[in-house]
Amino acid sequence: MELTYENMVKHMDQYFADYNLYGGDPKTLPNMLKYYTPDILLYSYAMQEEALPLERILQAMTHPGLHEEFTPNYYVVDVQRKIVVVQMANQFTEEAIKKSYPAKQLSVHYHLLQDKNGDVKINKIQFFTEAGDPNEGVNMMAIMRKYFEKAKSAGVKKEK
Repeated sequence: MELTYENMVKHMDQYFADYNLYGGDPKTLPNMLKYYTPDILLYSYAMQEEALPLERILQAMTHPGLHEEFTPNYYVVDVQRKIVVVQMANQFTEEAIKKSYPAKQLSVHYHLLQDKNGDVKINKIQFFTEAGDPNEGVNMMAIMRKYFEKAKSAGVKKEK
């Protein structure tokens, strides 16, 4: 697949559809691996300033029982540099009690490349989140950790 504007948008649309379907649950999360290069790095400008490798990205995406939904509002596509910037809303819902938390606005920069098979992959993510009540972010991280730990203690393991 050539990295044209249309193909990059189509790829990102499918990525978000799959993330909203498979993200969070360690049983379905391996379906997301097709989108990433093995050496992907995520730079979060909302938390610690460190580059997270794939294993840590997958840990951050693991929180069964806590549904995370990304709703892209628009894309800015730089075909020459192979970057898609997405302005989106990020919504968490505790599935057992159907409680939704306030959506956060994000700006995420996805750096794309084509692998040797011609498949489009994400090899770098730069993640920016809206400023807000610092305690709100701490509370959401505590909720995410609770669900991650619950899955870990139940013996749920990532499939490879």
